[in-house]
Amino acid sequence: DRDVTGVQTCALPIFDFLAVPRRRELVAMASRDKGFLWWPTEAALRCIEARCRGRELVTLGTDDEREPWFPGFRQAPSVLDALTLVCAAELYIGTDTGAATARELLGLPNIYCVDQHWIDELMRPYGYWDTRLAAPSRSVFARSLAELDDCLARALAEPQ
Repeated sequence: DRDVTGVQTCALPIFDFLAVPRRRELVAMASRDKGFLWWPTEAALRCIEARCRGRELVTLGTDDEREPWFPGFRQAPSVLDALTLVCAAELYIGTDTGAATARELLGLPNIYCVDQHWIDELMRPYGYWDTRLAAPSRSVFARSLAELDDCLARALAEPQ
């Protein structure tokens, strides 16, 4: 499995991710479905495409996660390749994957597409999202398609 998990972010020390050139025109997305009914649906991807006109959209995942509506689908050849692409992106959209964790460590913004149960019952109690991480973070949570649209409008309007 070439998916990037939190544990696999141990690859960070072997590569200088701070030196990865940022690409303002690149938006990376996760194809990972953690059981949320609204992500990653075709409607969610159409919302992203509408808000991100003029930007390159890349959906990262494994072949078994591929859907016909994913723009720019790629299966990275390695964890290092996936992390390099994700850390170069202006914005990362998806569930709480290792790629999102790597971006948090570098102070880069994510839009977490989850539901409130995931935040309250998993991310906070198990320390994936605590006050020490949340305070400096530029990331936001989208718990519905409408919230995703609002988050995109704000994130893409701000200078990165």
